[in-house]
Amino acid sequence: DLVSSNPSPLGLELTKATTSEFKKLFPIHTKSQYINKYNGGTMYLVESKYVEIDGIVGNVVFVFNKQDLLEAVLMFFAKRKFSSLKDSLDVKYKKYINQYAAGNSAIILENNFKPFSYRNIDKKFYFSSSITDFVTLIYETIPFLRLVVEEDYRLDEEEKKAMKHKEKLVRDKL
Repeated sequence: DLVSSNPSPLGLELTKATTSEFKKLFPIHTKSQYINKYNGGTMYLVESKYVEIDGIVGNVVFVFNKQDLLEAVLMFFAKRKFSSLKDSLDVKYKKYINQYAAGNSAIILENNFKPFSYRNIDKKFYFSSSITDFVTLIYETIPFLRLVVEEDYRLDEEEKKAMKHKEKLVRDKL
């Protein structure tokens, strides 16, 4: 049986918290100039020094949807924190395949740097060192997770089509 409540990362409940609630909780933030590519919503960045969780590196990313509701929160940690984060999640949530379930939300601990719309966000908003040095803790709604998976799958299919097209052009020249 899955945990019945939604997680509330940093005190903001997924699918219920609005940008006005976010701004009250984090008055010092940066609004991303980019729209999130998965849901067309607004993203906000909060420096780790304004978040009361040990070990966060760079900025915490808050992703809102077009209806102004919080759909995802990303936090980045040094690789060495992976085991302790995993242990904490194992105690608090029920694991389902490679993610943790909580009501209509998922919590995923990626053993790498996994931002949403990474291609659309200037890397300086995160940090200057190598992105392979970090793990990502993602809190997201199930509908948002599906959008991400579908979009990533579609991109993979587009990349395959483009590769086949290039191969065909090369064969045609031979």
